[in-house]
Amino acid sequence: MSAREAIPFPFAPYAVQEQLMGQIFSLLDHSDDIRRESGTSRACVGIFESPTGTGKSLSILCSTLHWLLNVRPLKLERQIKAEIEKCGGDFASKWASENALESLKASRQEKASALAKMLKRVERFKMESGTDARTHFSKKRKCLPVQYDNRKKAKTRVREEDFMINYREEAASAHPEDGELVEEKTSRDGGDRGVERDIEALEKMEETPKIIYCSRTHSQLSQFSKELRRTEFGSRTRCVTLGSRKTLCINKTVRNLGSADRINDRCQELRNSSKSACPHLDRNLQGHFRDNALSKPHDIEDLHVVGEEMGACPYYGARKAVPMCHMVLVPYQALLNKDSRESLGLSLKNTVVIIDEAHNLIETINDVHSVSISLRQFRQAHGQISNYYNRYKEKFRFSNEKMIKRMLLVIASLINYLQKKDERVMSKGSFGSIVTLNHLLVQSNIQDINMFHLCDFIKSSGIVKKLNGFLDYIQTEQKENASNSTEPSKHTEKGQKAQNSPLQLSVLGRIKSFLESLTNFDDDGRVYVERKEGPEGKISEASSMRFVMLNPGVSFQGIVEHAQTVVLIGGTMKPFSHFTHQLFPSLPSEKITYFECGHVVPPSHILARAVPKGPTGKALRFTFRSRSSNEILDELGRTILNLSKIIPEGFVIFFPSFGYKDAVAKRWKSTGVANDIGSRKPVLWESRKKSPGEILDEYSKLIKEGESKKGAILMCVVGGKLSEGINFSDGLARCVAVVGMPYPNSEDPQLKEKIAWINRRFEKQRDNQQKLSRKNTQKEERAGQEYYENLCMRAVNQSVGRSIRHKGDYASVLLIDERYCNERVSSQLPAWIRARFRASKSFGEVFRDTRKFYTSISKTTS
Repeated sequence: MSAREAIPFPFAPYAVQEQLMGQIFSLLDHSDDIRRESGTSRACVGIFESPTGTGKSLSILCSTLHWLLNVRPLKLERQIKAEIEKCGGDFASKWASENALESLKASRQEKASALAKMLKRVERFKMESGTDARTHFSKKRKCLPVQYDNRKKAKTRVREEDFMINYREEAASAHPEDGELVEEKTSRDGGDRGVERDIEALEKMEETPKIIYCSRTHSQLSQFSKELRRTEFGSRTRCVTLGSRKTLCINKTVRNLGSADRINDRCQELRNSSKSACPHLDRNLQGHFRDNALSKPHDIEDLHVVGEEMGACPYYGARKAVPMCHMVLVPYQALLNKDSRESLGLSLKNTVVIIDEAHNLIETINDVHSVSISLRQFRQAHGQISNYYNRYKEKFRFSNEKMIKRMLLVIASLINYLQKKDERVMSKGSFGSIVTLNHLLVQSNIQDINMFHLCDFIKSSGIVKKLNGFLDYIQTEQKENASNSTEPSKHTEKGQKAQNSPLQLSVLGRIKSFLESLTNFDDDGRVYVERKEGPEGKISEASSMRFVMLNPGVSFQGIVEHAQTVVLIGGTMKPFSHFTHQLFPSLPSEKITYFECGHVVPPSHILARAVPKGPTGKALRFTFRSRSSNEILDELGRTILNLSKIIPEGFVIFFPSFGYKDAVAKRWKSTGVANDIGSRKPVLWESRKKSPGEILDEYSKLIKEGESKKGAILMCVVGGKLSEGINFSDGLARCVAVVGMPYPNSEDPQLKEKIAWINRRFEKQRDNQQKLSRKNTQKEERAGQEYYENLCMRAVNQSVGRSIRHKGDYASVLLIDERYCNERVSSQLPAWIRARFRASKSFGEVFRDTRKFYTSISKTTS
């Protein structure tokens, strides 16, 4: 039996799970061979589609950990032995290979010994402390600084000198968080150097490669962690979850600051302070926390609880556990943003990066790297920095004063640009205007300013943190003056307002992000300028600028270049070209693996049909121009009415937009079709005012407890809250229908720029290639149109993916538009739907097939 075939699984896997595990295992093994043999620095990539409900998480866990823990170590040893045999009589080469093998074994033994000691300590303090670890560690906290002990709150005197910047001296150490945790020079309880030596030994022998698993939310990561415990690898895998300071901080004084920016700044201040350091950073407490974190898989909530019980910081404790981990779990933001990766100390070198729920990856990358600033925020930042400068300008070093003035100049220039009226745009009442980065710099007259230097100053000087401290100090000073004031009326009222208002927060951090975006290549992004007209014809303070990332491959390139393998996996990944064209444009095709999984349900449990015509024979073609005609709306009503007669239980219908859904509802109500449909099944409409949970609860109740068990109809919107992340299992969705093709608004200026960028890039690739056939040229010229079509089909696939959720489920999928009969369109459907798809010729054919499907199912399930 091959290593691929012997993947351990907690139960007998489905055929589709075996296929997916085999594909993942082969990709990891192949990329490891390539990396070792050629030393290439670019990752091998896998783009896999595995429908929801097929046990995707378990397949990922078992295949990757089997390769990492069981196969790779033995394979490395065999390769070294093979090298020894090849050496023959060459004594020097043979000696070197044998020495390498012995070193490998010695390294493993040393690591196993250190790990065994660490786990033994974990078990010991578990037994000693029972369920309340705080008792066990109380002696380690007896020397906490009074001003940060939550039991005693004493004021710490703030000096104005703390707000001064010293760029030249601080530049080299402005971001100690990018490196290791700054430990205290002496331990408060005498120091357990045995713990430290074992930890240091393990850190030096870092496991390579490790697996970095990424998903959208911490709840999804928690579920993945629970699945890990179900496998035989749960007790063997050292796994830790990373999160932000706001998520993990246990220092109540810091956590109560609320804002993530304030928490980050205050945490760094305490960490770097020798007089008032955070008590939860005690070296020995951190060592014990790492022991516990590595003893078994923990989710983010577990780590927070363990940290509170021990009095040890979970944020830094989890970071310190990373070098010893086999697997690290992180949310999207922590992986996709370079600054976040550096902040967490997350190295991608030789790692296996798995991005789950990757169907919205490109949009997420663009959102992470896009930043919006309003005119009000620009003014606020300018005023805050001006006050700061005027207060301390006599004390600034010349170089720092120059940089602050330059910062004020840039912000003032952007304010002036945003205040300029664009009568051409505003008179049309359009979305706004899109400008290039160079255009913005030139029109704002800041093209000669070195943005790289300015951004480095903001980052290295720590001015964002110091400005926040300065604002806090000023407001606290105002409150104290107001409370001590004996003057009545106006001053008292002003003082009350100062006392009740929340602490100001500098928006300089957001300004910094916006300025950094202006350092991108001109073609990689655009600035969307939205000028809104306010009172008396002036520009409103709500007017804004938004940097829009056009090229997601720029930021994702760092992951591809450093990781050993990158796996993108999700329930609806088709069309694959959506990812390859934008994220891996220069990666050789032989380094990209594609795979589509079938579903766990038998083929007889799925029916998929295109519905090209209605009951009267009228063509159903919901283009933007024709879809609102009364004839089309009435024919759609007759179609839904007839289908509701034969579809049991829940019938979910997706419309292309909220506006069109409302137009349909209005027409059906006026013609009486709404009442006719409602007499067959009660109807619920998705609303922006109701939460998805409320709508789903009401819908479920109608199906399970409704009159005569007639079921219900749920009218939803593609891209709405009910089209993603909601499980319409079993009777909630015996049929899912999509009305029309949900193309995005082609007049959206941001979309038009994206399409134009894609066309420009393909033109450049075409010009750089020689002997390109005419056929390929035509294909590349329509790359932007292909992207536009991909957006539509990905939305369709995401919606119909709601229908089947487990092996015993069944449903029909009806695509109501004659354009779905086009083979080029239907080829973009998921494999499990495509296998059961047919382009019907008439509504009568659809009606007969659908009725026969449910009759057959009722016989087999009864």
